[in-house]
Amino acid sequence: MSYTVKIDKDLDNIGEGGGGNGLPIVPSAHATTGTVNLTFDANKDYPAVSQTGDLIFTYANSGNIEGAQIVLTIDGNSVNSITLSGVKFVVGNGVITNNTKRNRIFIMYTNGEFVYNVITSTIPDTIPPVLVSAIINNAAPTLILLTYNKSLTTSPLPATTDFSLNLSKTVNSVAISGSVVTLTVNSAYTVGQLPTVSYTAGVNPIMDLFGNLAANLVNQAITNNVGLPFVADNFNSPDILDLVGRNTPTGGLPWYKIGSGTGTIGIVSNVAKNTGTTILLDNFYLVDAGIRNVDYSITIATAGSPTLNDSAIMFCVQNTSNFLRVRNDCSILQVSGGSPSTIFSTTNMWVSGDVIRIVITATTITLYKNGVQLYTGTAGAAVTGTSFGFYAYRDNSVAFDNYQLVN
Repeated sequence: MSYTVKIDKDLDNIGEGGGGNGLPIVPSAHATTGTVNLTFDANKDYPAVSQTGDLIFTYANSGNIEGAQIVLTIDGNSVNSITLSGVKFVVGNGVITNNTKRNRIFIMYTNGEFVYNVITSTIPDTIPPVLVSAIINNAAPTLILLTYNKSLTTSPLPATTDFSLNLSKTVNSVAISGSVVTLTVNSAYTVGQLPTVSYTAGVNPIMDLFGNLAANLVNQAITNNVGLPFVADNFNSPDILDLVGRNTPTGGLPWYKIGSGTGTIGIVSNVAKNTGTTILLDNFYLVDAGIRNVDYSITIATAGSPTLNDSAIMFCVQNTSNFLRVRNDCSILQVSGGSPSTIFSTTNMWVSGDVIRIVITATTITLYKNGVQLYTGTAGAAVTGTSFGFYAYRDNSVAFDNYQLVN
């Protein structure tokens, strides 16, 4: 933090009245940190300067005029001390140092010495409020939150017509609390939408408590958090041999493993891949989300060259006898009571960098690869598990990344 110091040679210059001959003053030394020395030896004002540390004044033996006066104005909270001709001004000696106070020290030269008086007032706020963020939260998809950097006037409220939105949406109501303007829109935002807001000040503009107006907005981008993952793991961590027991960075749910195999999946160079010396099937690495209806996506960091069933994305897993699976050819299988059946058959092999997304509800499955829908249809009604993950595999090079579940 710093303070600002300004010196006027005449009381009239700051609107305080008083007139007088004026006391000439200029700085003899100047710095942005440390000590500032000012010497009364010229007929000019000392302009405002930002400063930290101490402020020390000296005066010339010649040229001082009996009855001359100056005003020292100090704003801010970091001045350590002020010394004028051997008299030190400190907190408790009339000078209040904080960011909301302005100290005016009225100084007169009389009978060969300086006398002073301190008047403290509130610093006028002339800085307009600035927009800090524009957000739609997942928990409230019909609300746009415009957060400013200072408290705002809460009444009267801006008109709904002062705001315009894209995506064919309109503003139904406006509310202000503290530094946040809340816009209620006519319909909920959904995952993946890119909303914007424009604002033109009307009769009752957005303004701070001092009457400073917020700037207009033109196609201001809004952060759309609707549908953000409630469970996610990007595997960005030091290498580990086994994911079991690791908590997901988002959601904090632990990885666990089921199956009879001895192979392990851990983290190697920020991806999930086989770390075991023995590579066997029948190990599912999973996170239990506690719900079935999930938008599940994962990146194939390295596709490798496994045979069918040697690597797969597992979802709605109850146990090793009841689960759904997307194989590495993007076919969808249901295993119920240990018996597999094909829900969707294709030979669309995944390659490195592919993003596989599965939207699962109580009755349907929709499969995407790199945003392109490959299948939508009836889900396996017999499979009701709530765990999601991937399958251990024989190919050491296969790796997964950016695991996330959205509800």
